[in-house]
Amino acid sequence: MAQQSIDVHSHYFPKEYLEYLTQRTEAPTAKQTGPKSYVIYNGEIPFGHIDRPGHFEIAARIDDLDAAGLDVQLLSQTVPGPEILEAKEGIYWAQKINDALAQACADHPGRFYAMASLPFQAPDAACKELERCKEMGFVGVMGFSNINGDPLFLDKYEPIFSLISELELPFNLHPTIP
Repeated sequence: MAQQSIDVHSHYFPKEYLEYLTQRTEAPTAKQTGPKSYVIYNGEIPFGHIDRPGHFEIAARIDDLDAAGLDVQLLSQTVPGPEILEAKEGIYWAQKINDALAQACADHPGRFYAMASLPFQAPDAACKELERCKEMGFVGVMGFSNINGDPLFLDKYEPIFSLISELELPFNLHPTIP
């Protein structure tokens, strides 16, 4: 097999999730700033921007990969992830985000692999979602440096990390809102 180029840090926003964020009135929110661009806010503070269609359209992402000479991408949801939302919303959006990631991988086998997004604020639901993601072929977990200000070493998160270890999945620790 020829050597492949692999992008291991590549974020994907399902379009539905971006549209949801634009409708929110409490943090996190998003504002569409152009036909293919958004700014993500925590209150009044901008902390993320999406300025390429490939951030939320798989066809555009493939065009970008081809133009850059990249063979494979490891997709993950970045901030704001579902762990920052209210529990019920976080559970719902973790599933929707993971479904979108799984669909991208299924539609383009060998081109995309995915890291699971979990509703950490609801540990039991996070474990159920992680088991579902493992069954769908996810290859790791995307996590953040805190969960709504709580450090990850709190006992309430232990079941999630135990399951990640049991399933032998890597955990990508990513910065988030301080």
